[in-house]
Parts: sequence; structure tokens; C-alpha cells
Amino acid sequence: MKRKICVLLVVMILILNVLAISASAYSFTATMAASSQKVTSATEVTVTVKVSNLDVGDNGINSFSAYLSYDTDVFETLTDSSVDGLNGWIAAYAPGTGKITLQKSSFVKSDEEIMQISLKTKSGLADNTQGEVKLSQITASNSATEITASTVSTMITIGAGVAEPPTTQNPPTTNPPTTTIPINTAPTNVVPNNNTSITNRVVENKTVNNTSNEVENISNNDNIPYTGSESSALSKIIIGVILIALIAYIKIERMKDVK
Repeated sequence: MKRKICVLLVVMILILNVLAISASAYSFTATMAASSQKVTSATEVTVTVKVSNLDVGDNGINSFSAYLSYDTDVFETLTDSSVDGLNGWIAAYAPGTGKITLQKSSFVKSDEEIMQISLKTKSGLADNTQGEVKLSQITASNSATEITASTVSTMITIGAGVAEPPTTQNPPTTNPPTTTIPINTAPTNVVPNNNTSITNRVVENKTVNNTSNEVENISNNDNIPYTGSESSALSKIIIGVILIALIAYIKIERMKDVK
């Protein structure tokens, strides 16, 4: 009897392991991009956050949370209005804890910009001073499973910014003096230009090679395996196995009482 009970416990442990592995198979990527990586003192800069590479099941994600941190020696203190949702995402920011939460009424299954963080550099900063903006403990949900992503950050440098290239003016065009060339009425031997055909063959070969490389790259990308799984089917299987295990245990106990 003890052996049968141990078998039932082992089965239930295996089921829990399968559930954990399925949840960990989901993934997505979060990225941050600053409107400018180099700005002057007392200047506003925005950081846009985007989700991509979403392998999050059939539904997609409709919630997102993370903790925001930034260099307070470089940036002015943020307020609850410093974070705005994009593309239908509604954002809430708690300056005291640094936590950002976003919600959306529909599910997202493809790459999308979800929020924008507005910052302002402090006055009197020396050139080449750097300030980091970071998101950590990133989590999203597909209404059934919480999915985590790696910490992301971006670095902003204080300086003169990116200089525009100098504008150059073309010198005025001067028409050369017109000269009269006497017409030669003697027959001229025309030599075929073989360089044209050689050039055409080189260009044609280059085009074919580039096309082949593009086809090969597309074929390689199509072979990427898909690791997502269906949460509803897995839940039904788990419930079924647990019910079978309980029924078997009850029958074993009744047979013991009969004996």
C-alpha cells in the first residue's frame, strides 16, 4: 500500500514539473531607446520602452510591470506624470517605490512600443558626465502566466551633442569655351567595346549571388523552432491526471476495507 501511495506522489510531482517547464518556455524581450544619447545640461530627453520577440502563448500579453531607477545626480526627480503609455497602454508610476505598471484592454502578440519616460538633466553638469536609466524585475502576463524578461538600461552622456556636418557650397559652374572641330569624312573603323559585356556579366553575377544569399537567409530563418505551448490544453491534462490518481487511491482503500 505504501508503495502505491509513493507512486501517486511521484506522478503528481512530475505533473508540477511539466507545468513549471511550460511556464518557463514563454519569453519576450524589453528594450530602451533614448531620443538622444548625448545632451546638454538642463535638457529634456525621452526614453521609449518596447517589447519584442514575444513568445507568450496564443493570447499575447495585456499587462506589464517593472521597477524604474535612474541617476539622481544627473536627472531631475521624476513625478507620477513622467511615464506615459503608448499605443493604448495605460501607465501608472509610483515615484516612492519606482514601480511602473501598464495595462491594455487588448492583447499584444507582436513588437510594440508600450511607454515613454520623460527626464530632464540637471543644470551645471560637466561634459562627459553619464547618467543611467534602468528597468529591472520586468514582468508581463498573458492572463494565465507571468513571464519575466531581463533587466535593460540605457546610458545618457552630458555634452555638446552631435554636431551637424558643415554645409558646403558647390563652386559656380563655368562653361568651357566652345571650339569647332573639323568634320573628318574618312571612314572610321569601329572597334566593338568588349568591356561593356564584361561589366554586364560581372553585374549579373553579383545580382545572382546576392539573390541566392537572400534566399538562403530566408530559408534559415524559417527553420527557427517554435517553443510556445497551449495553456488551456495543459491545464485539462493536469486535472485529468490528478482525478485519475485520486480515483485509484480511493479504490485501493476500499479494497483494503473489504479484506
